Amino acid sequence: MRELTPVETVTSVHLPDLKARRSRHEGLSRRRRPSGSTEPTWSGFAHTGARKASCRREGASRGRRIDKEDTLTEYRKYLRNQTLPGMSEMQTDQMKGLPIPPIEKPVPEGAALIDLPSPESVASWEVTVVEALASRKSRREYGDGALSCEELSFLLWATQGVTGLIRGGLVTERTVPSGGGMHPFETYLAIRRVDGLLAGLFRYVATRHQLLPLGSPGDGPSLGEICNGQRFVDRAAAVFVWAARPYRTEYRYGDDALKDLLISVGHVCQNLYLACEAIGAGTCAVLAYQQDPLDRFLGVDGHDEIPIYLAPVGRP
Repeated sequence: MRELTPVETVTSVHLPDLKARRSRHEGLSRRRRPSGSTEPTWSGFAHTGARKASCRREGASRGRRIDKEDTLTEYRKYLRNQTLPGMSEMQTDQMKGLPIPPIEKPVPEGAALIDLPSPESVASWEVTVVEALASRKSRREYGDGALSCEELSFLLWATQGVTGLIRGGLVTERTVPSGGGMHPFETYLAIRRVDGLLAGLFRYVATRHQLLPLGSPGDGPSLGEICNGQRFVDRAAAVFVWAARPYRTEYRYGDDALKDLLISVGHVCQNLYLACEAIGAGTCAVLAYQQDPLDRFLGVDGHDEIPIYLAPVGRP
């Protein structure tokens, strides 16, 4: 595969503090809906007129409940696009003419990259799109079978494969959509059973369709333990972990980047589901994990690069 033109490294960037946003949302926990309710409820929040009236009669508890409702309103505003006046006032780094951040993390000089087979080399293409959609489900039961290197190559291409370059080689076209073509994700692989590859941690270099070996994660907790004890994660042949580089999207969209990041990673994982169905494998998206241990497992800083989604893949 042709090597892409290097992209100028950004030396000075402005990084909004997304941790401050997350801290405002701590403490929200889902609870069961009241009988007959058609609307989700959150612990401590009143959503019906009767509950709101009750809050007003509860004296000292009234202030606490209003505070929580205000917090929920603050949280939900990040699901909304900026208003037109806000957009006109917002000056993103792209608008300021700053250089665009790199397409992907750099490869260390002298690193020994592993070539992957062409994604077209996978043996079976007999499953139609309609069949893959109809059979798609979250699969948590994995046997001892290994993935072939050709199958792994196909799954990586299906989720983050580069199909072209635009805007002077600064933006990629890929097998999944992403706002503004920014594609802010790095794909990490915790490999246990893939023919031709040693077990360990790898990063997918999408622009070259190669793997960068990262060694062993060490003696810390396993991914299954990091995922709140979901042991099926540790039985997978390989685990895909997607880490966001937020500034790649913040550069173009500023305060609207958060919404785009979360939507875009969903596109990536859905492609993994369908590609797994095509090769007779299974996957299950996982969002329940401990953030700091996952950051350490991958060796990322958790600020400029943040793991946000993962999915184990295995044979039934």
